[in-house]
Amino acid sequence: MTQPNRPALKRAPGYLCTQATSHQVSTLKNQNSVDIALHLHGGEVAPNEEGGYSIETLALSTVVMNVALAREIIASLSAAVDRADPRDTPESEAASGAAAGAGGSALEFEGPTNELNNSGSVGSVDGADGAAVRTISGDTTINNSGTLQGNIHLARDGSNLVHNLGTGTLVAGSTLDLGDGGLLRNDGTLASGIAAGSTTRITGSLEQSASGVLNLRVDHANARVDTFEVSGSAQLLGSLRPTLVNGGLVAPGTAALGSFLHAADGLDASGLSVGNTAILHFALQRSGNEVSLSSTADFSPGGLGSDGRQIGALIAQAQSQGLRHFQPLVARLVEIPTVPELGRAYWNVSGAAASSVAMVGEQMGTAFNRVLLQRAADARASSPRPPASGQAEGGAWEEGRDNTWAQVYGNNSRMSMDAAYSNGDLSTRSLGLTIGHDRRISPDTTVGVALGSGVAHFDVADGFSGRNNALQVGAYALQRAGSAYAAAAVSYSLHRMTTDRSLRAIQASYAADFHAHSVGSRVEAGYRFEGESGTVTPYAALQLQRVSTPGYAETAGGGQASDLALGYQKRSVNYVRTELGLAFDRTFTLEGARSLAVRTSAAWVHNHSNNPDLRASFTALAATDFTSAALAPAADLALVSAGVELRLANRLALGASVHGEFGHRTRALAGRATMRYQW
Repeated sequence: MTQPNRPALKRAPGYLCTQATSHQVSTLKNQNSVDIALHLHGGEVAPNEEGGYSIETLALSTVVMNVALAREIIASLSAAVDRADPRDTPESEAASGAAAGAGGSALEFEGPTNELNNSGSVGSVDGADGAAVRTISGDTTINNSGTLQGNIHLARDGSNLVHNLGTGTLVAGSTLDLGDGGLLRNDGTLASGIAAGSTTRITGSLEQSASGVLNLRVDHANARVDTFEVSGSAQLLGSLRPTLVNGGLVAPGTAALGSFLHAADGLDASGLSVGNTAILHFALQRSGNEVSLSSTADFSPGGLGSDGRQIGALIAQAQSQGLRHFQPLVARLVEIPTVPELGRAYWNVSGAAASSVAMVGEQMGTAFNRVLLQRAADARASSPRPPASGQAEGGAWEEGRDNTWAQVYGNNSRMSMDAAYSNGDLSTRSLGLTIGHDRRISPDTTVGVALGSGVAHFDVADGFSGRNNALQVGAYALQRAGSAYAAAAVSYSLHRMTTDRSLRAIQASYAADFHAHSVGSRVEAGYRFEGESGTVTPYAALQLQRVSTPGYAETAGGGQASDLALGYQKRSVNYVRTELGLAFDRTFTLEGARSLAVRTSAAWVHNHSNNPDLRASFTALAATDFTSAALAPAADLALVSAGVELRLANRLALGASVHGEFGHRTRALAGRATMRYQW
């Protein structure tokens, strides 16, 4: 920008002034790389002796300022923008930000008509204690759709309006001096930025529309609330939004917080509503020209289930006694807006998701027993009396005396949680390998043994996860009697469990490592109906399992809230599973002494469990035992499966199958790949 040949102007740091000798648009860039576009109608930009720029105006000049970047305009002792001639008509548009240094005003006006349109941020480095806007004279209109922070001092004899628009936030200092007859109209958010519980004095009147929000800091523990004193009248619609201070110290009971609004010339707050949280309920009391606020804390509000009420009572007792154990957590709990959300938070605190450990153990036991009985089914579908060569006339493949086999299986299941506990799912992903051997000890009797190893990863969406490494052993037997058969299997599993419970609200996690045990048995009986198209076998099965977990305790992550670690009592869960189904199989003879066996089945599954409650306690607090309802499998499921087995002439067989279970909030899919050799 070309400057006229004139002496440099000397101004105090931070002043921007114009002179009525030009009409131009200038761009200044300060040391913080702030681009400021100045639209001058009668004025000039010139370097001053301090190395900055000065803009000087005379009568009737206009300046529009747009701050293009999110930086600050800093005035260390004076205003960032000043209009020196009372006949000017200054206008300022802060598109991104304007900030004064310590002791200064962000914006200062002196003219017959002053206007500020802020869609960015205007304030002082002193924050709410500093001056945001000051006018010496004239009528002033401030339209704020961004953030305006600090004290406001407008000319006392002016016609002044501060309009906090719907997207605006006005963070007030101790004084909003709007002059005699001035008005603050709040359509956005009005809050106090000085020390919590202090008083902001508004000289003028206050109006809040239905879209307006009065944000007050509330200290239930010390019975304090932000206060506004209005010299004129006040009419409030919209809402009051409490922001909690010292939330971790909230204890059950009612606190009278006192008056938060007083208007000398009359008050109408009949249209003002106040928002509650699940734990804190607020009430307005109106008396004369003031309105007061009280808060009541209840950690076991109506609508909580019995398990939630237990946790709420424990937390309330600790808070009443001034114990520190729950304070970091309480600071988050008191902000939860609804009772159902609070119930889910309590469920996570209670560690009830740890009951999923037994369910995962049962699932892995069921998968292993299914492998054992599948091998018995393979033997069941074969001819009961093979020739000595192991190969029937015409090339049909027959069972030999001894079979060695291996099977890889995987499972992916998902159970949606009851909404009273969680909005998430219990997800399990497992993979296992089983190796076995069986022998036909008589034409109608086969017995076998198997050894397996598996790993499962499981998680509950609300912050609980784990891993199960299982070692499994089992035995099985098949007995034929003509077209009827009976099969049985028994198994034992040793589970190495690791779990992790997360309380995300306080960024804490709690780990546990222990061994669990399970024993199981399954019996199955059916009758085979031979037909030209294949064999149909109706069957019934009964499975019993018992999963036992020891007493164990969690440990907190380093430097985290160890007071909320849980200790769990030992627990044994019995699972009963019944199946009624129909199986179909057919064998196709192929060339080269090979055959292909195809099998499908469908069944109704019914699950039952004694499912005792999970009993736990907080390890850092004595006598805090509580119980939580445990997770349980779906009661009724539909089971479908399909598989093939290719039997080769060299006594090797390769097979694959898929298996699905579907029910209320439950879906499980499994796949198996098998290789066996007869000899």
